Amino acid sequence: MPLKKYITIHFGGGKLDFSLIDDTHGFSLIDNENQNEFIDSFRKFEELDWNAIATDKGLDYKTYNKNKKSKRYFSDEQWKKGIKKFRITQRNRCFGYVENGVFLCVEV
Repeated sequence: MPLKKYITIHFGGGKLDFSLIDDTHGFSLIDNENQNEFIDSFRKFEELDWNAIATDKGLDYKTYNKNKKSKRYFSDEQWKKGIKKFRITQRNRCFGYVENGVFLCVEV
């Protein structure tokens, strides 16, 4: 089963929503050796409540600040919603914003 389908089936519909991710910034960029780390991080995010997510050292969930370099990554509308990020691997992060208690992922 493709990674995108697996993640969407197992983790979509809870605290995570992957419907806004396109292929240029999404699952096609995840190599085989990092797949399990993505799955583990998404599982952890789903299992914790919002207070635990905010304080979990491993996820390192926080606001992603707009600056000269980062401003082109997201639309003005997305920036206004408050871009957040959490850690997947040492190098990888998941970016998105929260609406109605759901983290809408826009980039992994």
